[in-house]
Amino acid sequence: MDQIAPAKFKRRDPSLPKGRQISDANVADVAALLGNMPRRRDLLIEALHIIQDTRGHITATAIAALAELFRLAQVEVYEVVSFYDHFDVVREGETPPPPVTIRVPTGVSEELAGAFDLIDALKAATDPKEVRVIASPCIGQCDAAPSAWIGKRVFRHATVERLLKALTEDNNTPDLPEYEDLAAYRAAGGYEMLGRVLSGDITADAATETMSDAGLRGLGGAGFPAAANGALCAPMTAPA
Repeated sequence: MDQIAPAKFKRRDPSLPKGRQISDANVADVAALLGNMPRRRDLLIEALHIIQDTRGHITATAIAALAELFRLAQVEVYEVVSFYDHFDVVREGETPPPPVTIRVPTGVSEELAGAFDLIDALKAATDPKEVRVIASPCIGQCDAAPSAWIGKRVFRHATVERLLKALTEDNNTPDLPEYEDLAAYRAAGGYEMLGRVLSGDITADAATETMSDAGLRGLGGAGFPAAANGALCAPMTAPA
């Protein structure tokens, strides 16, 4: 039997840092883009948003530069940027995405409302070199399906006509709906039970038991019992 020659590996220069090498010019470029933003690891996702919003995508070089600036391992930056659907990672040799992306969520309720038909119609009506139409995870608009997302704007009860018109509009400025602010929420009784716990009027265990008896569940999708979350938070809310 022929002997298989052992594989030859190039030994890493121990004087160099591990991972992708990054030039000072690349680091300076990303640093200039971030401006005066503090280089704190909890602000990493904000930095990624700046790059995505400015450049339209995030290159492997930018990931390495962020790791250098934030004193993180490159894999830590990649874990964050690859987790979220709205960040577009472009590796060496890959073609960046078109300047505009229409994301259409395709969850169960969205599919029942015609999300895939909407995707097909949008692809037929747009130039793929200018507009990318892709299926996306849920964006929290199942009550108004089919919905879509362009830039920083969400479109409820989306139609082909409405989305094509939106391509000529400013989609980088969020269109915020009316909402109840904190003062109004508290005036209507919001956080009243939490206030009673913090003041010592009732115990955290009593508040948790009330939630358990009511059968309240979270709205995050999994229907996790609210009482269980309350029990986890109890040590942090109980008065000293």
